[in-house]
Amino acid sequence: MLKVLVDGDSPLSEEIFDTLMNFSVELEPERVRDLILSSHSAVLVRPLLVALEKDLGLAPRVAREVDEVATDIQNELKARRASREKVLGTLMDFSVELGSKRMRELIEASRSTASLRPLLVTLQEDLGLAPRVPRMAREVEEVAKDIKKELERRRTHPTASDS
Repeated sequence: MLKVLVDGDSPLSEEIFDTLMNFSVELEPERVRDLILSSHSAVLVRPLLVALEKDLGLAPRVAREVDEVATDIQNELKARRASREKVLGTLMDFSVELGSKRMRELIEASRSTASLRPLLVTLQEDLGLAPRVPRMAREVEEVAKDIKKELERRRTHPTASDS
């Protein structure tokens, strides 16, 4: 796990930093950047902020040490995103095999319900259920639309590369 130092020698809680990294994977980089910038604690996660800005094509001017940590964070975010995409693809394949109802039940019984919310919303819609999406989670609805398109494509045109 990446260690980020705050004020030179006080480590930021790994749990808090890990949560912010997960938000950075789940939400769009611009949204997370805006959330961090609106926080009074933005200075505490400067390397993450720089990493997100670099992902957005911005060129923040920072000390070399901050830039090096930001590059490490970018690499970690890239790995987490790739892992998440692979898991999501596998779950969509299982949804095709098991059916929307069974997959929905499995996700709802898991500890991963929050991180799989867009897929869960898609499955609920497939079953004619009104998904419970918080009003603030417009990103969830947008991702669910993309998942619905991909799931439909996998149902109608399965390929070996979908696994």
